[in-house]
Amino acid sequence: MLALRRPTAAASGPDTHLLAYDDDDYLNCYDITDPSSPSFVSRITRPHSQDQANRVAIKDGYLYSAHRVGDSINIIDVSDPSSMSFTANVSISPDTDPQFVYAHPDKDFIVTQGTNTRGILTIDISNPASPSANTRASAIGNRFVPDSGFNRAFTVQNAGTQLTSFALANSAMGSETVESLSITSDSRESIEWDVSPVDGNNYLWHGGINYLAVIEFGSDLTPDSEYYVEDSVNYDRVSNIRALPADLYSTTYKSVVAVTARDDDRLMIIGYDGSTFTILASDVPSGASLMGYGMAVTGNYIISGDAGVNRFHIWEWDSETSVSLLSTVTDATYLNNIKTFITYTP
Repeated sequence: MLALRRPTAAASGPDTHLLAYDDDDYLNCYDITDPSSPSFVSRITRPHSQDQANRVAIKDGYLYSAHRVGDSINIIDVSDPSSMSFTANVSISPDTDPQFVYAHPDKDFIVTQGTNTRGILTIDISNPASPSANTRASAIGNRFVPDSGFNRAFTVQNAGTQLTSFALANSAMGSETVESLSITSDSRESIEWDVSPVDGNNYLWHGGINYLAVIEFGSDLTPDSEYYVEDSVNYDRVSNIRALPADLYSTTYKSVVAVTARDDDRLMIIGYDGSTFTILASDVPSGASLMGYGMAVTGNYIISGDAGVNRFHIWEWDSETSVSLLSTVTDATYLNNIKTFITYTP
């Protein structure tokens, strides 16, 4: 029997377009209005090679992506999917090796980070053609994520012994806060491997080599409780975590995420009920290789990269018990070592 959907949550409709980066400098756009049959729309050659971004952002028709080699942020006009164009580039120096970009949903700034220097930076994008670096802070770990309301940026540090955060209520970051955590052991040195956006109920997911963890926040955005599971079979090098919309699962679960385990090429849907983790569905595509690189979630559809074989997949999660592979797109030339995705509706 299928579980009941949450009756009070607003429906989360899927986006119509997908942007996909490859390692050979191409930005590819696909129409995914029919996820079972994605259609190619256009592509451009990126102005700077080897972006290698982990997370990118779209705001008001502009794509913001990290350019790790050049220590800067690329801005690309994607408002017309059939005719994308480069807009500007902004340096984040003296910080280096950015991988993450998040855009404030209501205000004209983005947040990025130099993961080598661990500096976090806000950038004013009120004029996307002429962006300007704003305020900077440092020493918050090399993986960060804002909460859904963009009030704070969080990072897990020191192999899981502490959670550090900065206020992000406006483009001038507030003071740092540090909370103790206890999700540590010898195998959790990669605790910062990936994090997922805090959902409306304030749950922060993160994973690494052989473990999965969640931090539950109170209304003051400080950790109230934390749970983790160590499992080298199911969570073998967790490398992507993305939250699924709350209207897609029952009140049995406080939070549900899509997870990829890189070393065994598995996509899993994981539910958290407040104290335990449950694998609700999983799939391994035939011939998968390095599937843990790159993921996007839109509505009840999940896109995941298959970097070793130059392709991406689209799944539908249609209940709490099954996930179905709808389509696969392969292109050795333009999806070479595909790793980065974002969906949007122009």
